Amino acid sequence: MKKFFYLSLAALTMLFSAVSCSDDDDPVMPPVNKTELQVVLEKLGEMENVEDFTKVLSEAKDINVGEEAITVFAVKNQEAAPDSNKDTEEGQEGGDTEVINAENIKRHIVKGTYDLANAPADSLILQSISGDPIAVYSKDGKIYVNGVLMEASPEEAGKSSIYVIESVIPEADIPALTENFTVYEGNEEWTEGAEEKAASENAKIKFFTMKEEGENITYTLIDSVMTDAEGKATLSHYTTEDLYYTVEKDGKTSLRDNYLLTGLFTTQEQIDNAPEYKTETALDDVKLGSLKVADLNGDDVIDENDKVNSGYLKVNPEAENTNSFIVSADYGAEEPEA
Repeated sequence: MKKFFYLSLAALTMLFSAVSCSDDDDPVMPPVNKTELQVVLEKLGEMENVEDFTKVLSEAKDINVGEEAITVFAVKNQEAAPDSNKDTEEGQEGGDTEVINAENIKRHIVKGTYDLANAPADSLILQSISGDPIAVYSKDGKIYVNGVLMEASPEEAGKSSIYVIESVIPEADIPALTENFTVYEGNEEWTEGAEEKAASENAKIKFFTMKEEGENITYTLIDSVMTDAEGKATLSHYTTEDLYYTVEKDGKTSLRDNYLLTGLFTTQEQIDNAPEYKTETALDDVKLGSLKVADLNGDDVIDENDKVNSGYLKVNPEAENTNSFIVSADYGAEEPEA
């Protein structure tokens, strides 16, 4: 009987302990990834004299930057900078009659991060997420954004940066740069006498800027375009930095083993005049219907010195048009027989 009593007491103790834990302990929730915009808003909430800008940004409904790094130009409260004209470069309008609102807020956000504290005198041209050009330049030891004075030191917010400016960024009349592309898909059913390729509709071309920090290199997506029925696409932009791009459609790309593809061998004459292939991949099996590769260094040998190791192709701003050739990953991927 005594044994039964102690067993019952132990069971009750365990039951009350379990109930106590379930009532008092908070459930463990999985962490939620914040968008960069949320991180920026949290940081803005800690800063002084940007409350008006922060409120408008928090209420904006169509700003989608995901987890990408961004640069934000936060406008000071207008009561904190009542005379905007004295805070702009001489001859610039400076936005003294414009207030921050839902229409112009996107002009103050740029994808990617930049060292604007060392802005060049001849302008670094960026493009805001609204598509407006943003000219950042230095003059007389000060830094301006479309003529508006900017504080040189940024506030860091996650991967992003916040620069405080004296007034709303005005629109700027800066001519856009254009890059023209044509994308072709290889005929993966090619036989002698058939067409080598066809225009690729709805191929996606993504554009990136590149940033080096020591040994680390990062590529930041800034825009993308889709090809039309003729395989053509045009990017209009204001970025004066070097641009890089990738081409893709339904798993088809312009690179194979990091070599840039240019087409198919369709005649014996092409094979006879081709560079020597020494890639140690299936690309070395040169024959009718196999893949052509760009001899990027022009030494008449296709080897590791012709690789695009980063996977990102550099835009040639001097080219009137850039052609791209894409195929599926498994086309011509069989290793040659020994």
